[in-house]
Amino acid sequence: MTSPNLSHGSYQLSSVCVVCAAVLSMLTAGAPAFAQTTGPAVERVSLRSRPASGDTYGADERITVHVAFGEPVIVTGEPRLVLQIGDQTRSTDLYLVTGNTLGFRYHVKASDRDEDGVGIPPNALLLNRGSIRDSHGNDAVLAHEAVPDDPARKVDGGLDALPTIERLTTGRPRQGDTFGGGESISVTLHFSEPVYVTGAPQLAIQLGTQARQMHLHLWGGGSQPFLNFEYVVQPSDIDADGFSVPADALTLNGGSIKDADGNDADLTHDAVPDRPDRKVDGASGAPSVVRVLLSRSPASADTYAVGETIFALAQFTRGVHVTGAPRFALQVGARARRASHLPRLRAAELLPPGNAFHDLGEDERNVYFQYVVQPSDVDDDGVSAPANALTLNGGSIRAVDDGSDARLSHDGLPDDPSRRVDGSRGDDEAPAVLFLTLEGPVRGVFGRADTLTLAVALSEGVTLSGAPRLALRIGAQTRFATFRERWATTSLLFDYVVQESDRDDNGISIDADAIDLNGATIRDNAGNDADLDLGYHAFSDDPSYKVDGRLTPVPALPLGGVLALLLALLVGGRRRLAR
Repeated sequence: MTSPNLSHGSYQLSSVCVVCAAVLSMLTAGAPAFAQTTGPAVERVSLRSRPASGDTYGADERITVHVAFGEPVIVTGEPRLVLQIGDQTRSTDLYLVTGNTLGFRYHVKASDRDEDGVGIPPNALLLNRGSIRDSHGNDAVLAHEAVPDDPARKVDGGLDALPTIERLTTGRPRQGDTFGGGESISVTLHFSEPVYVTGAPQLAIQLGTQARQMHLHLWGGGSQPFLNFEYVVQPSDIDADGFSVPADALTLNGGSIKDADGNDADLTHDAVPDRPDRKVDGASGAPSVVRVLLSRSPASADTYAVGETIFALAQFTRGVHVTGAPRFALQVGARARRASHLPRLRAAELLPPGNAFHDLGEDERNVYFQYVVQPSDVDDDGVSAPANALTLNGGSIRAVDDGSDARLSHDGLPDDPSRRVDGSRGDDEAPAVLFLTLEGPVRGVFGRADTLTLAVALSEGVTLSGAPRLALRIGAQTRFATFRERWATTSLLFDYVVQESDRDDNGISIDADAIDLNGATIRDNAGNDADLDLGYHAFSDDPSYKVDGRLTPVPALPLGGVLALLLALLVGGRRRLAR
């Protein structure tokens, strides 16, 4: 027997060893052999909420789920997560993005039943036309195991539990551990289900030896699962130990807090003790910058094109008055750019309805700036701003109340990969629907002669000709809300007045194709026709929007009340329906 010839095999083995040695040498020398190409994976999916009473969720109670990834993630759009409730699958809304954790919630419907308890099927996380990526742009791996049915989390939508206060959270001082004069202290009450508010409930806090009343902040109607209260620190306020909230400090003050079925909320809650990182010293005076931010995303995905406007905002501790032409520095790639001051009325025209940073009136705390992208601008990492980017440029920013010069120091903004810049790009993206809003009924049900005002916010400014309309399903009838006006160049407002014959005990429905051009055109400045598909902003039989045309009209408000209501709507009272 002759020995086999191994020379060819030995040559191959030697070659492989040489390659292995080279790779090993790169690794041991600290040089990266391969770039990271795998996105963050799901580490844990867990049910977080508990039923308000016993082991069973009732109607309108909130079920919350947290999804934890192996590293921090960046989210665009509105991904969703599927729950298994009995033999039905239900889709949850994204409500929280913090570090590596996403929070989802679902409000129990009257028809929901699950005697074995809520479960989550495998691979239930869906992008829903959004994205979940790491800081390198790698798509997340969404696969995960099932969460079994939990008998401590049964569901019976026939139960009508009272809304309860689940917890209180408090805001932090803008700098350090002390709230200064003119700064707002905030406390948020989180309820077990969405609630409706009438009147002016108050929340008591303890500042040193004094009890102060906090007022409900920016309430404009509709239902929310939380209420936010604020108190503006006065010069005489002092608390060296930190403010506290006594137990059961929420009072109706002649108003009401109810769920969608008219049940009064249980107002009892635990106390929030003194915290040394939330001291109060009202004598520490001049207005100062609470925060700075960029306030509108690019019209197309994550990149500003030539001619687009980048908006910046500086928010102060109290109202300020601006003279001259202050500027705000932006870093666009390797170039330093200057955003110019945007007068208040012009800012109100350009920012969309319901913008949380509108605060119209003499106590205006927000100062806006704008920069228009030039053809030479390129920034692959995203726009940033250095610390202390706000400069007076010969102008002034002073307190409205006492004329004191504002303190302008602030932290910088890091590169934002959701705000890249490419000035060589033209606008080839059609405007798309960002969200749909509808103000809830003042008395819980829309009655005869009540006006339903719907706002459709688009991803960029548009021009319009003609009179589009928006279809509503009210009971068995299709009704059309007529076009009223184009608001802030980016939003379309539609109105419908309830007729005596209108009935819908289950709530209004709006289909994905509800916007009817009716011979009109809606285009951006580049001539792209708007994509008017409402997609997942559409909804069916929402009990928050019941209709009964037999109800008599609500008496007209006096002029002061009308103005107050309009202000509340502009400031952010609209209920967002992006479910």
